[in-house]
Amino acid sequence: MRPFLFLIAFGAAIWAIGEGWAALLAAWPAPTWPGVAAVLGYLVVFLIAFLYLGFGVYAADRAAGRVRTRIGVYERILAKRAGERRNGEHGTDGDTAW
Repeated sequence: MRPFLFLIAFGAAIWAIGEGWAALLAAWPAPTWPGVAAVLGYLVVFLIAFLYLGFGVYAADRAAGRVRTRIGVYERILAKRAGERRNGEHGTDGDTAW
């Protein structure tokens, strides 16, 4: 995983937690559809960033041989990416990051 993308995803996760918490506190006393939508939007951003970060750490640990318990979703993504690389669908730069 590229360090810059990792930092962007980490920043997005931290930002989504802060903004989502503020939106939740604002929407909690008197829920409105826009308030609930904002909370759910921040939640989605956080979950996507969190899963991306988890995948990056998992892929690095797997490449280093430190994975004891395999995670099926990440394994399918890694297998698909490996198959695409073997078929030549990606460039020849050897970059394994997204």
